[in-house]
Amino acid sequence: MLHKRIIFILITICMIITFTGCSNSSPGNVKENPKSENNCTFVDVLIGDTNIEEWHDNNVITSVKWQKFKLSDEHSKAYPSLSAAFDKYNEESLTDAKALMYEITPLAKEMEGEEYDPVYCQSDAKVYMQRADNHIVSFLECMEKYTGGIHPDYYVNGRNYNSGTGEKVQLSDVLADTKELSSILEKKITEKYPDVAFSDLKDTFSKYKEEEFTWTIDYQGINFWFSPYEIASFAVGTLS
Repeated sequence: MLHKRIIFILITICMIITFTGCSNSSPGNVKENPKSENNCTFVDVLIGDTNIEEWHDNNVITSVKWQKFKLSDEHSKAYPSLSAAFDKYNEESLTDAKALMYEITPLAKEMEGEEYDPVYCQSDAKVYMQRADNHIVSFLECMEKYTGGIHPDYYVNGRNYNSGTGEKVQLSDVLADTKELSSILEKKITEKYPDVAFSDLKDTFSKYKEEEFTWTIDYQGINFWFSPYEIASFAVGTLS
């Protein structure tokens, strides 16, 4: 499975962000968070597994798995907007799962008769919580999809929600200045992966739109993630 194949090596970017610490101190290049005064409280986020399967002749030929969210009863009342955002996320995930089933089931039927695996096409999405408190809920989505071929396809995606409003947190909400981001990312990644052959990363990142970066927040800082093929070969895997 994907979580066994990806080694999550988190790189803390030098710009400590607004939501990072539960204190009111921050360096000069980040946005101040006047409400953050040692008042972090954890939010109870419950994660459940769910799936859809297609059967034929007593065999599962297609399987789509994913995870859904809810808050505890207490925190659903305390954070109604966040609870509503999770409801919307769950609805969108179900819609995406049904669409994926519709896409890959015909492929699975074409592959019937293969002996190596009774599940011919499958998708498995897992989430890894990075942070969940009264300021922000941040998690990494990891998707693996197999529809034939030598190896599965997989990618990662970051989700960041404002706990109070339920709105998605944008990169510009937490970084006061993104002008030097391309240079910082290039430096950090090439230092972390000196044996990987990269193209001109600074030029690549300078062409990214804000919403094209995959990022999460933990209690150390902001982490940027890059799926296979995004900035290096598939064999290198997910980089961060």
